[in-house]
Amino acid sequence: MNMQIYYFSGTGNSLHVAQELKRRIPEVTLVPIISALNNEKIKTSAEIIGLVFPLHGYTIPFPVKEFLQQVDLQSASYIFAVATRGGSPCGVFEDVDVILRKKGKSLDAHFYLEMPNNFQLLHFKPVTPEMIRENELELQRRLASIQAIILQKQISRAKDHRKPLPFFKRNILFPLLKWAGQKTRFGHIEKKFYADGKCSGCGMCEQVCLAEKIRLENGRPVWRKDIPCLFCFACINYCPNQAIQLKGSQTSTQGRYHHGEISQAAIAEQKKGL
Repeated sequence: MNMQIYYFSGTGNSLHVAQELKRRIPEVTLVPIISALNNEKIKTSAEIIGLVFPLHGYTIPFPVKEFLQQVDLQSASYIFAVATRGGSPCGVFEDVDVILRKKGKSLDAHFYLEMPNNFQLLHFKPVTPEMIRENELELQRRLASIQAIILQKQISRAKDHRKPLPFFKRNILFPLLKWAGQKTRFGHIEKKFYADGKCSGCGMCEQVCLAEKIRLENGRPVWRKDIPCLFCFACINYCPNQAIQLKGSQTSTQGRYHHGEISQAAIAEQKKGL
């Protein structure tokens, strides 16, 4: 069986899922989307293609969308996607299919996985050790089911198990928020990053920045204006001093979260060439 899983992960949830799928299906090859985008042409020879990514503003992260638009999927006879999330119901897989249909493809299976939330533009509940333990138990249960579906190439397009949204939210509010987030790049938040007085100049933010937007100058991080942010929030959540903040947000008062089994080095490795 020839299977590739393409993944994008800023704070480790989606990378953990991808790694767990590989542990269950050892012949899988994991491919970081960030590295794939460095190639002039992106072509896969795999028969089974998987996508693992987090939700960003109710839809596909910018680099995942770019990847889907560029990749040649002619060899694929089965395509599945796993979206990690901590927020509201959404139609992200419909967004994926809009792109795939232009290539004569569509998702054969798709799955949501609930993970601890760390979307720093909104307030989120502090993540406790008990929440993490319970989440991991449920995650492993779901992954066992996903593994079986993938190996048998089953069609699995189950509707979102969360309680359906009211008409206004589903058809007006959330589509509007999604459109605005994409159009304005989440309210131009890439202009709002800064390091406060707790910054020690360790360079962790530069290391984990998947866009390579951050550079250390005179011991302080600088967000380059000529490089677009990918909104992965790795810089915020991996900073050992919680020194990276967003102007006009709650980052100075709320906590941080990255997956406990995913190191900053593992996040940074996504930038390495294939």
